[in-house]
Amino acid sequence: MSPSYEINQHEITADSRTRLIELAKIGVAWVAGRARLEDVEKRFGASRLIGPLDDEKTYSFSNSDYGVFFNWNPRLENANQRLGSRTVEIRLQSDTRVKIKGDELMEALGLRPTKAGELIDGVRRESLEHYAFVPIPDANANRVHLNYRLPQADDSDFEVYAGFEYERFPGQLNTAVDNMDSFRQLEVSRQYLTPEELNQRNHAKRQKYGYMDLRTGMLCPETGWWEGWTIHNHVDKAIIRAGQAFPKANLPIGANASQGAWFVDAQWLWHGPYEEEGDT
Repeated sequence: MSPSYEINQHEITADSRTRLIELAKIGVAWVAGRARLEDVEKRFGASRLIGPLDDEKTYSFSNSDYGVFFNWNPRLENANQRLGSRTVEIRLQSDTRVKIKGDELMEALGLRPTKAGELIDGVRRESLEHYAFVPIPDANANRVHLNYRLPQADDSDFEVYAGFEYERFPGQLNTAVDNMDSFRQLEVSRQYLTPEELNQRNHAKRQKYGYMDLRTGMLCPETGWWEGWTIHNHVDKAIIRAGQAFPKANLPIGANASQGAWFVDAQWLWHGPYEEEGDT
């Protein structure tokens, strides 16, 4: 039998608790591309750079109560890589404790629980269950892992997932998982869609908008690349923004246009998303 031991833990201060939650909030925003590392440092002071290890850099905002790590690999951004571009980790030190309920942290970070089988963007289905039980050998507590997802735009090419870990002691066996308050760690990660998932979504969107029979003069439902199909067997392609009226299709010389008919009515079909240029 392994020897048993007990670590004396102290409760972190209210200020340190608030700092932890605020770091988690801006960490979620950073993983989602809605905040920059400069924004984090402006609020919480200069980070300590750990590494770099190959292309990955780790920026630490840790204090004596918990470790906070922003992991970034720019090479994997916007690539056909499932994981690894951006993660944020917050881990309590073994001698500290803090009470933060799962529901409180979820609402503060703007997350929602995952539910296996739930439609995400009208096409793909969630595979993660919300609750996972993680027994720890030779310990007087069990770990509970809770999974969450950040709501994203339906055309986002990545998802943002978060996992919370809590300690569940013997006297808490009947406690609802989202009401547990012995927080231990958090991890937030960016997960890119695979090419197959992107094609599946694009095909479903093309099919949906095809049923709507969108034609010249009607309002565009979504910004993106659209194809203007004409009765002259010519396909025009243009960026059209949501709320704009679908234009006539451009019929170039030599495309069976009658003399002077350079633009003709068309049926417009979804081609694919259009990404605005700017900082990520």
